[in-house]
Amino acid sequence: MWTHRRFSLISDCVVLKQILKPSHHSFLAVAHRGASAEAPENTMAAFELALKQGADMIEIDILPSSDGVPIVIHDTRTKRLTGIKADIRNLHSEEIARMHIQLMKNSGYGSEPIPTLNELLAWSKGKVLLNIEIKPEGFNQDDPANILSRTLSLIDRYAMQHSVLISSFSTECIRQCRKKAPAVATGLLYDKRASAGLRPIEACLRTGAVSLHTKKRRTTKKMISKAADRDIPVMVYTVNRRRRMKKLIQHGVKGIFTDKPSLLREVVLTMNS
Repeated sequence: MWTHRRFSLISDCVVLKQILKPSHHSFLAVAHRGASAEAPENTMAAFELALKQGADMIEIDILPSSDGVPIVIHDTRTKRLTGIKADIRNLHSEEIARMHIQLMKNSGYGSEPIPTLNELLAWSKGKVLLNIEIKPEGFNQDDPANILSRTLSLIDRYAMQHSVLISSFSTECIRQCRKKAPAVATGLLYDKRASAGLRPIEACLRTGAVSLHTKKRRTTKKMISKAADRDIPVMVYTVNRRRRMKKLIQHGVKGIFTDKPSLLREVVLTMNS
């Protein structure tokens, strides 16, 4: 039977690691790249809309510019989002600052600038939790000044160690994060190949990640239950349909990533009533 859960913004002063425990009475509504079904993904417009729609957490992707600045963007290739053929990793941050995400049809939004992680942290502090996904394509595990190190430095600058979750498909990225910043929560994005063939729960335990993030089609009630027995919260991506949202919440997931935070809010409020 589904246990009553509240859909509410969780204060920045609360330690995220405690919130993520399966035993903690909470559920996280995570806006995937912001409210990306209605506003250009990974832009301040999408983040502001997600906040208005009641998201507890905003999920973003970061890649490094050629000068090492963490840039909020999903694709290494910029063609899909900007119309410009380039690799974000080969562009200087000043060049990127002049680029814009293209118009979304029928959204009411114009072209939007590509934010830096620094800009996002400055805006989000005290407002909303963040899930910062470090893309493996931008993570150089042998570089002491890699994107993880630069990200952790920014988190320290804004004193947001307890309100940020670092996630990645890279198991080495998770391990390095735990070593460099044990106070920061981590989430393993499960991929069988990236996890050397290990099963999801075993892979999460091996890396020491606080939470396990899995694809919706591969997330079963049995797996969620087994993970809870090992004190591992399961968060599922990317869910945009009402029926699946409800089913996953009933099964006991800790959080859901969605492009439609307003819909998820509606589902949870209905289940709470």
